[in-house]
Amino acid sequence: MGKAFDAWLSLSNDSLELTAVIPWAFAYVVESTTQPDWEHINRVMGQFNACKAYDACKRSVDSHYETLYVLTLLASWGAFEAYVEDAAKAGLRARPELLSNTAFDRAKRKAEELTDADEAQRFEYIIDRVIGSIRDRLDADGNGKYEQQLQLAGLGGTVPSDIALALMEGQQVRNVWAHNGGRADAKLLEQAPAIGYAIGDKVTITKVMLGKYLLALNTYATIVVNRYRVQNGYAPLVCYGGEQNTFKASFDELFPGAILPVNLEDISRRLSGAN
Repeated sequence: MGKAFDAWLSLSNDSLELTAVIPWAFAYVVESTTQPDWEHINRVMGQFNACKAYDACKRSVDSHYETLYVLTLLASWGAFEAYVEDAAKAGLRARPELLSNTAFDRAKRKAEELTDADEAQRFEYIIDRVIGSIRDRLDADGNGKYEQQLQLAGLGGTVPSDIALALMEGQQVRNVWAHNGGRADAKLLEQAPAIGYAIGDKVTITKVMLGKYLLALNTYATIVVNRYRVQNGYAPLVCYGGEQNTFKASFDELFPGAILPVNLEDISRRLSGAN
């Protein structure tokens, strides 16, 4: 659990920092063409590469960094889903008795057919098959894919409504860019009616939208690891961003005694022995 959270937190923090810094760097390259700095960029990159960099940066600036924001959302969402799966699997490895749940019965029968596998391999097959097969949509109460995966591992719990709504909207925005060329579809309008698009409209991911979705993912990831920590007698961790996190109030209602870890290694140390 600790390693999974460390990996997610490091990637999430890097994503937030890069999406804040890269637009300034792109704007600098574009504006430098009329400044002495352009000569320096040419010396460092060579004239051909400098011109290519200018063209790419200019397109990004003109599009209000659309590609940057889309790629950041797609990558962050994929990493988050992997984190939830890893957390659920870690919880099941720590409490293998949870496989008595009938949800695992079919996978158990399939695992018995793996005659060349040992017990540990069959266990991994079972949890991979079950956890990876859950596809339910999210709803405004926090139910859906992620909580179902976590509940099977004894890590389910309450999802604050503001986080649930942001996740529900963010997932559908992510989906239209991953599967529908960035065009609004019926699922987006059903789950995020306030987003303001009609079917077929191009969905623009703004900096504000991206920030909301990334903060929701980051805060929810911390909620998950805090459930594990509290279950095992450790103090919960504070959420990312402090007072700037728009989800802090609802997070603090869940974990009023949250502490600030010294660093990422401290998280792993406190969760020593966990996968």
